[in-house]
Amino acid sequence: MRLDLVVEEVYGVFATVDGINVAPDGAGVLATPPAPYVELPELVFGEYGAGLDRLTMMVTVVFGPANNTQTFTKALQYASSSGPLSIRAALRAHSWSTCSTLFVRRAEPTITESRASNPELGYTFHLDISGRPA
Repeated sequence: MRLDLVVEEVYGVFATVDGINVAPDGAGVLATPPAPYVELPELVFGEYGAGLDRLTMMVTVVFGPANNTQTFTKALQYASSSGPLSIRAALRAHSWSTCSTLFVRRAEPTITESRASNPELGYTFHLDISGRPA
C-alpha cells in the first residue's frame, strides 16, 4: 500500500463533496474553508487480517470561524453520517483502488488556529485503512 497514493485518493473523494475545497497541491496546503488537510498517518505494518498493512489516518476539515452559527450548522451537515453533504457517506460509497478497505471510525470536533490566529471550527475524521503491502 503506497501512502502517497492513498492520500491522493482520499483528497479526490473529499473533492467530490459539494462545497469542500481541496488545494491543488494536496497535503500541506490548506484551501479556503471548508477545506481538508491530511495529517501524517500512523502506520502498523504486519499481518493484520490476511497479510494486510493497517493505518490510521486523520483528516481535519476546517469549516470557518468558530463563533459563527452558519459555520456550526454547516459543520454538522458535513459530519453527519448521511445526507448530501456527508463526508462519511462519500468515503463509504467510494470504490477504493489504493487500499483494500477504508472505514470512518469517528469524527470529532476541533478548534484550530487559522493563519490569522483566529479560532476556526473543524472536524477531525479518523480513518481506519488496510491494504496489501506494495
